[in-house]
Amino acid sequence: MANRHCLKSALFLGYMHILALVLHPHIPRVFAISITTAIFTSIWNHGFTSEIAKWLDRITIGFAAIIDMYYLATYWYSSYAALCLGISWSAIGMYFMAKHTGNDLFHVLSHAIQTACHLIMIGYIWDS
Repeated sequence: MANRHCLKSALFLGYMHILALVLHPHIPRVFAISITTAIFTSIWNHGFTSEIAKWLDRITIGFAAIIDMYYLATYWYSSYAALCLGISWSAIGMYFMAKHTGNDLFHVLSHAIQTACHLIMIGYIWDS
C-alpha cells in the first residue's frame, strides 16, 4: 500500500533537490548521484511499497547519510556545515519518531528537514 503523504513529500522535495542540482552544477558528483538515487528509491518506496523498495530505499538513504557526513566533515570550517550536521541529526530523529509513533507527519518532516540541509549545503557551502 502506497503512503500518499510520504509520496507527495518525496515528489515535491525531490523536485526541489533536482532544481538545486541543476542550478548549481559545480557540486561534487558523488553528492549529486547520492541525492538523485535517494530521490528515486524514495519515490519508488512510497509510491509502490514493496519489501524490495523499502529496503533498497533504507540502504540508499544510509549510504547518502554517510556521504552527507563525509562532506560535512570535509567542510567543517564552515558554520553552515555545523548547522547542517544538527539538521541532519534532527531529520534522523524525526524518521525514528515516525516509525515509533506511526505518524506520517514525522516522516514528512524528516524529508523536509533533510532537504533544508541539502539546500544549505548546495547553496552556501559550495557557493562560498
